[in-house]
Amino acid sequence: MLELGFEKTESRYYKYHNNPNYIEFPTGPVTLGNDLTKEFAQLKTHVGTLTLLTPTDCIKDRLCTLVYHGGEECFNHAIAVAHLNIIDKEDLFNWAKNEDDEYYPKMDSFFRKHIK
Repeated sequence: MLELGFEKTESRYYKYHNNPNYIEFPTGPVTLGNDLTKEFAQLKTHVGTLTLLTPTDCIKDRLCTLVYHGGEECFNHAIAVAHLNIIDKEDLFNWAKNEDDEYYPKMDSFFRKHIK
């Protein structure tokens, strides 16, 4: 990553100087709250294949950051992902219900407004 011009910002995060996004290389296994991630999306590029969270799991990740770490901007990220992708609504609802007794009510307005 350093050879490509990225700077290491934290233990597993890299950032490119004129790009507002970060690249994370999480240590495994990948969990979203209390849920172990079992399915990943793949994006084939001319230089190789990237393994990514599915859009549904990306929303889980953003909502976890919002609820557990106070990352208010993550709510907008979750909305953008929901509007631009096909989301497994049943999986997302079940995940929220199983995450925490107080978690689902907090997310109910998000689900009603943004998950079609």
